Amino acid sequence: MPDSAGRVRAKRFDDAEARRVDFYEQVAGRVDACPFGFPSAQELAAGAAMDEQALDELFCEHAHESAEAFLIRAQIEKLCTSLAAGQEPNGRLSTKLQEQFLAATGLTPAGYADLGNEFRLRLPAAYRTREVLDFYARDPMSVSESVSGDGL
Repeated sequence: MPDSAGRVRAKRFDDAEARRVDFYEQVAGRVDACPFGFPSAQELAAGAAMDEQALDELFCEHAHESAEAFLIRAQIEKLCTSLAAGQEPNGRLSTKLQEQFLAATGLTPAGYADLGNEFRLRLPAAYRTREVLDFYARDPMSVSESVSGDGL
């Protein structure tokens, strides 16, 4: 804010920026705490008592993505965590969220839940499993390439 002589006082500018950062962190924290509490960026903007354009500007400035993209990413992360823990999603997932989940993970939510703690590929019948495992087991001291039974 310029003073009467037209000069900008650095202290006032710093205070305003600090308040903006604090406000962003509060809104982002609310999304992280309960990502499904805001079904859309419009509802997030309403909950933050600001218009959607101002919210987008705030998120673009601090998160380098739109509020909608931030919200969807937070929802996908929460969904991945709950599916990995064996929990079913609460309620029905929107088609848009399912499409975004598929784009982010390469799997549908049901397919992601089916992964469990293991990842297995379906290989062709003619695949030479033993030879491949022998190749990976060639260095018994290797940290990244080890064989246990019939798996890596």
